[in-house]
Amino acid sequence: MCSNFAKGLDPKGIYLTTYRADILFNLTKSNLKVLAADDTKLDGFNASFGLLDEYHAAPTSKVKDVIKSSMAMRENPHLSVITTAGFNKDNPCYQLRTVAIEVLNGLKTDDEMFIALYSLDIDDD
Repeated sequence: MCSNFAKGLDPKGIYLTTYRADILFNLTKSNLKVLAADDTKLDGFNASFGLLDEYHAAPTSKVKDVIKSSMAMRENPHLSVITTAGFNKDNPCYQLRTVAIEVLNGLKTDDEMFIALYSLDIDDD
């Protein structure tokens, strides 16, 4: 899937070198790496950007924590979490959403958090 994305952007492979789960951009010595959800295999990264997709399915915050800690030495790291709604209120995604709503309502302050929540209006069916 990752390589198909890169081949769509650079069909001739001039700028991007693609592998099954990696994309290399040699001009800036950058790489995109697709990681598994197994947190025991994630140590050793030095990420500047991390994207967690479908975070509602994560049973713990361990993967997020490992990626975030890998950014500790970066000047301007960015960790983005995107997901559809989940039903389990015990998962870390729901806890993150709760904090985000508290920040939006002015109950907490977090200048490092950008929040965008999309949902139906209360009176919508």
